[in-house]
Amino acid sequence: MSYLIAEKLNNAPAGTKLYSPMLGEVSFSHVSQNELIIVVIFDYEEYTFNADGTWNHNGEVMLFPSKDNRDWTTFKLSDEIFKIGDYVEVYGKAYKVRCIEEFPFGVKEINYELMPLGDYMLINASRSQLKKIERFDYKYLHPWEKVISRVHGEPTWVADIFSFYDKKNNLAHTIGSGPTEVLPFNNETRGLLGTSNAAPEFYSKAWEETND
Repeated sequence: MSYLIAEKLNNAPAGTKLYSPMLGEVSFSHVSQNELIIVVIFDYEEYTFNADGTWNHNGEVMLFPSKDNRDWTTFKLSDEIFKIGDYVEVYGKAYKVRCIEEFPFGVKEINYELMPLGDYMLINASRSQLKKIERFDYKYLHPWEKVISRVHGEPTWVADIFSFYDKKNNLAHTIGSGPTEVLPFNNETRGLLGTSNAAPEFYSKAWEETND
């Protein structure tokens, strides 16, 4: 298996999460140009493994795809490429990629600055934490969150407060009314207030799904 691990990681994006029994969860940084050394990051410091995943040449493999997966033959890279403007999910919340920059600690890693689509904070994340999403889902809204809404059949968007999501019937409810068309209140939707304009496609898909 001498070069198997280094070969598999050679094209892996910086920030890919791996696991070492010695360190715990680590972030992949890069493979040296001659593919003899694998470099990972733990607690902002670099640690190196041999191309076969061993810590020293006479030892056992100490680098794995994850804590629960010790089989490198099952390791596959995501072919998703994230760019500014993409919508992503992180920790069960929805964000929009706002900025992409080199990791600030001098290692080969990419940092994604994410703009929240709901009532929560801007965050930073690595590529391995991102999951691309194609439409907004009511599951990303939380009780008492600021939203804009309009009762089905009414033309005008109004300010409102989110109440709950009826998952069984796929309906969103607000404090001000029963089942309504609901959007998170953010920089992309605030301009709809007081108008009858159509919601951006990314958000309108959630309402269309409700009425399928």
